[in-house]
Amino acid sequence: MDSDEIYRGRHSQVVDTGLVGIVNQLLHRSLERNLPTRLSSSRYEIIELGSGMGQHLSFVQNDFTKYVQTDIRIENIPLFKDSRIERRRVDAQDLSSFDSNSFDRLLATCLLVHLSNPEKALREWKRVVRDGGTISIYV
Repeated sequence: MDSDEIYRGRHSQVVDTGLVGIVNQLLHRSLERNLPTRLSSSRYEIIELGSGMGQHLSFVQNDFTKYVQTDIRIENIPLFKDSRIERRRVDAQDLSSFDSNSFDRLLATCLLVHLSNPEKALREWKRVVRDGGTISIYV
């Protein structure tokens, strides 16, 4: 069984059930606390790196105008019938396909420890987030 099969078949069985599932939900909820509330008429664009199977999206409390889910395994990200949500195959260490200051918020859950060059990734993450924006990282 290769790592992709393990990820698809067993990852959610571990992180979404039992005590681990409860803790996982609490952690996702905690990332949504104490965020600045956006004005309803303003844009609010979010990029989530390493979206996995799209688990965090259901916890997002701020209404957004654009939500970009990214992963190197794009086939694992569910398709949504919401035109504000898009998915893209992206390496979290190389965000060159995005302009500087493109997003109001960047999310990365359980991702940073898996990267070969986390320092490069953090510089890229900072680059694509607008001044005054938010970077939410869960390690």
